[in-house]
Amino acid sequence: MSKRRWEAPVLVICKRTGRMLMVSTTEEALNTLLNAWPVCTGKAFLRALQVCNDVEAGLRTPNEARDSFIAAAREADIPIKIAMTDSLSASELHVTAEDVTQPPLRSP
Repeated sequence: MSKRRWEAPVLVICKRTGRMLMVSTTEEALNTLLNAWPVCTGKAFLRALQVCNDVEAGLRTPNEARDSFIAAAREADIPIKIAMTDSLSASELHVTAEDVTQPPLRSP
């Protein structure tokens, strides 16, 4: 799986635990979708799985995987923070308690 870093990471937030997961590669996105996602249905979820696999096959770009991962998170009402550059750390994304208002991720 592609370990090439995305241009900008996506921070996924678990409401129940407050745990934050920084997703920076297609491999991390696929692992998160398969092992920590609260639902395993939905158009955007299934598309994200396909796009992540297509990146490995060289059919799509890592940026397309990132975009589809974000769409799947929105579809599942998973709170996320989207960095505009890879140079931002999790603390610089300014995550507050008010941001964590969506359903939790399923704990592995």
